[in-house]
Amino acid sequence: MIKKGEEIEINTGPFKGFKGIVKKIGSYQLTIDVDMFGIKTEVKLPCSDFGLIYKPEYKSFLSLITEFDNNYKKKAPLRYAQLEDGITRDQIYSSPELKNISNIPEDFINLYQWKNGFKNKGGWKNEFKEDSWYELIPLDNRNHFMSLKTIEGCINMWNGILKEARNNKEACYWKEGFIPFLMVQNYGLLVIDTVGYFEGQPGQIIQFDYKCANGYEIVYENLNKWLETKISLLQQDLLFSEQEIETDSIEKEINEYYTSKFRHELLVT
Repeated sequence: MIKKGEEIEINTGPFKGFKGIVKKIGSYQLTIDVDMFGIKTEVKLPCSDFGLIYKPEYKSFLSLITEFDNNYKKKAPLRYAQLEDGITRDQIYSSPELKNISNIPEDFINLYQWKNGFKNKGGWKNEFKEDSWYELIPLDNRNHFMSLKTIEGCINMWNGILKEARNNKEACYWKEGFIPFLMVQNYGLLVIDTVGYFEGQPGQIIQFDYKCANGYEIVYENLNKWLETKISLLQQDLLFSEQEIETDSIEKEINEYYTSKFRHELLVT
């Protein structure tokens, strides 16, 4: 068991062979003061590098929303200003495309009571990178937060495609009970699976690549873990980053205990 203040040796990565004092023990990473040739340097390394297993501790979704709102407003004020005001529970339940879905997660209601996606603005200059722009404003580095109206249009379109495919006895990879909420730039959607496909559970978040027959990947256990992950990335200035090694490491530390159970279950059957 590693304790705060303990001296440990790093056995992997670029700091392999160096020793350091444990300064902080987080849920998924250690903060260590490493002695590099007489100079102390603070580094943050995954708990898994030291055999520590990430143990999820759930905060309430409302407290996560507050934390995310405060941090996002400070880190990305231009994007924050483009978020639409939240909508009411009645507006969500009266949606013609959602009223037939019986298992809408409470956290989805809370998310859209906070903000109703981004304003309908075409083209967005990336304020974190020169000479870069997006077709749609992304919440992070690529995922566009959809409004209820956009969600309704998306569900209506895909349900129509699914119905036509069934009538023609053709394949369609959209599934009933999917609620999209993030549009991945150029190729797919992040959807809330209200049914629990692939032997998973209702409420899990699936990345749906509509151009690929096997285009499913379970990426978060639920909206709670999705938002916890985004807060962690935001706090470490990685939410808008294209540094995939760093971001993937955090995604893995927080979510792999759930998602790894389904890595071989995502083939279309």
